[in-house]
Amino acid sequence: MDIEKLTPATWPSYDETRAALFDGSITLHYQPIVDLSTGELRGYEALARWGSISPPEICRIVEGHNLELAWIRQQLAAIDTILATEYPPTWISINITQRQLMLPDLIALLNSSPHSSGLHVEVLESVRLDERAAATLLKIKPRHILKADDIGSPEHAWIDRLVGEHAEIFHGLKLCRGLTQKILTDKRTAAACRHMLELAGELGLETVAEWVESEPQAKQLLAWGCTSGQGSLYGMPQPWPHWQQKHPQP
Repeated sequence: MDIEKLTPATWPSYDETRAALFDGSITLHYQPIVDLSTGELRGYEALARWGSISPPEICRIVEGHNLELAWIRQQLAAIDTILATEYPPTWISINITQRQLMLPDLIALLNSSPHSSGLHVEVLESVRLDERAAATLLKIKPRHILKADDIGSPEHAWIDRLVGEHAEIFHGLKLCRGLTQKILTDKRTAAACRHMLELAGELGLETVAEWVESEPQAKQLLAWGCTSGQGSLYGMPQPWPHWQQKHPQP
């Protein structure tokens, strides 16, 4: 399937998408997130996979067929199975969209797992913090770590995650690829990343850097105050058995 040519008119059908959800064709892979100061594993980000279709496109297809509630249930079931043996101290984060925040059952679903405190929630950069979304996030916050995703992304506004009436919603933030990938080769990028990390530190926010690809890059991020990182240096997204074998329980 050519993901560049996918449009609503060429999406898999409702029946094909629903079948993919329940037969495991749409599944989760997990990317490790590590402590930059110690190199110790802290948790994972769960990312959707369906053949060669990109994760954002998978989400658009699922939501276009009104199957987002079923997809969240599938994700939580898979994650709960992992957390039953890995938590604590391991946690796993999922991505939440604007439409998913509107689901009446969302909060109950997120809280339904006996290991729900090991579930972190990343709020995608495309989410608008309107009154309803903010109210839902404030109800999620007491039991789950909330992270603002892709801070610094040029495609979406993100300043409302840091200042203004909704600034107290988030426990932490994730720096996008544009802020982290070229800090060793581009002075402007380095300055922007450093200042963002300084601001996050002043606000008491935990920070995760995406696209960490080398030890020198990781060391520079740590020197600027970044607490955690994910990227090819630590491992790309893989199905769960891969990580279970790589990080066995003591």
